[in-house]
Amino acid sequence: MAEQQEISEAMKELEGAVGDARRHFGDLIKNAQVQLTYAREQQARWKREMKPLEAFKDDVSRPENNTYVSMDLLHQTYVAMQAMLELEIAGYEHNLEVVGPNGSLGHGNLQVPTRTLAYLEQKRRMDLAHARYLVRFNLPGIDAVLRATGLGQCITPASDAQRAERAEVVGKLTSAAEASQGLGRFLERLSADLLAVRQLNKWGMQVFDAWDATGADARKALIEHPDWSRLEGQIPLLQELHERTATYLPLQAVFVPWKREPLPFAAQKHVAAQPAPARKGTDRLDLQSGSTGRQSTIRLQ
Repeated sequence: MAEQQEISEAMKELEGAVGDARRHFGDLIKNAQVQLTYAREQQARWKREMKPLEAFKDDVSRPENNTYVSMDLLHQTYVAMQAMLELEIAGYEHNLEVVGPNGSLGHGNLQVPTRTLAYLEQKRRMDLAHARYLVRFNLPGIDAVLRATGLGQCITPASDAQRAERAEVVGKLTSAAEASQGLGRFLERLSADLLAVRQLNKWGMQVFDAWDATGADARKALIEHPDWSRLEGQIPLLQELHERTATYLPLQAVFVPWKREPLPFAAQKHVAAQPAPARKGTDRLDLQSGSTGRQSTIRLQ
């Protein structure tokens, strides 16, 4: 009798746990579906805005080319985000089949879709496109910082007037750094971080440029490479350059303030900036509203 009661209590606990699991997976699916709708809307938005500029996509001498490429990077970001969310939804729907209704357990193993190589590949593509977009958005400021610290440049002026303008901006920043040890030290650290971002972007582009010719084992090693975490970790820096340089006004002046766009509440969990760390996935995808950066006749190096 006692043994039968213990079995009955255990079955009730199991049924309760299965019910909790089903509700949990259901909530994850609903949240992912909201974000998926948002990602699709943003893809359509940027594709629509790119269309009038398609004639300039290969003409780097035109300011419209910079705008087109920036929009294309935003479009790529949301394409990868959509793929990630579709993989999440498929994985959680599979889990609902495994954790059957009425407290029953189906056949198969539970999945963690955010840890699969397919998901991680799309996560890397999203982070890379996002970081490349942010570098373009901040390009004049990044160029000034690199020039002022002697670590190179990322803009080639297209005219004498632009060359003089670049020299004036760098001259003011250099003079301010020479007059303030604090600014000088901060500038050196920031320059090293920004140079690292550009190098990581270049490495990531090389990875995916050769992706189709890369074998399965090599793909796994590349997708799990720790440099992707380094790149992801630099995205908040690129988003907050204007805010993080507020202590040093001559430095802050070379960066444009970042504008965050309003998002549906459910989507903000992963898309908007969060004060506390969120789970890895589509978190911290915080894109600029409306504009893709200032048009310019500069040529990128």
